[in-house]
Amino acid sequence: RQADGRTRIWIHIADVSRWVTPGSALDRAALDRSSTLYLPDKELHMLPEALITDALSLAKPPEWYTWTPQHREQEFCCALSLSVELEEDGAVDQNSLEFLESIVPYGYRLTYEEADELLDLGLGEPDQPEWELGELERLAMLRS
Repeated sequence: RQADGRTRIWIHIADVSRWVTPGSALDRAALDRSSTLYLPDKELHMLPEALITDALSLAKPPEWYTWTPQHREQEFCCALSLSVELEEDGAVDQNSLEFLESIVPYGYRLTYEEADELLDLGLGEPDQPEWELGELERLAMLRS
C-alpha cells in the first residue's frame, strides 16, 4: 500500500522468448491455444507442461539450474511484468498500467486451495506474501 492509499501490484509471467522461436511448431501451437487457463480444478496450458513447470516456472529454479556466486543469495528469472495501481476502492487505475521487461526473483506458487487456506487463517505481517494476499482479497471484496 502506498502513502496515497492506493495499492500497487505486480503481475509477472516468464519470458518465453528464450524458449519459443517465432514461427516454430511450438509457437504455432501456443498461438492456437492463445492463453493458459487457470481453473479451480485444473489448468489448460498454452505451452507444454514440461516447459512451464521447469524452464518457465517463476516458482522455482529449473532442475538444470546451476547456482553460481554471481547470483548472490537470490536466484532470478527473466519475465514480462505488469504494474497496476488499485484505487482505495479496489478499482484499477487504467492510466497506471505499465508493461516492462524485468528480472524477478523466483517466488512460490499457490493453488486455489492453498490461497483459500492462507486467507482463512489470516496469517502474515505487512510486506509478507500472506498479508499481501489478504489485502488483495479485501480490495476484491470492495468491488463485488
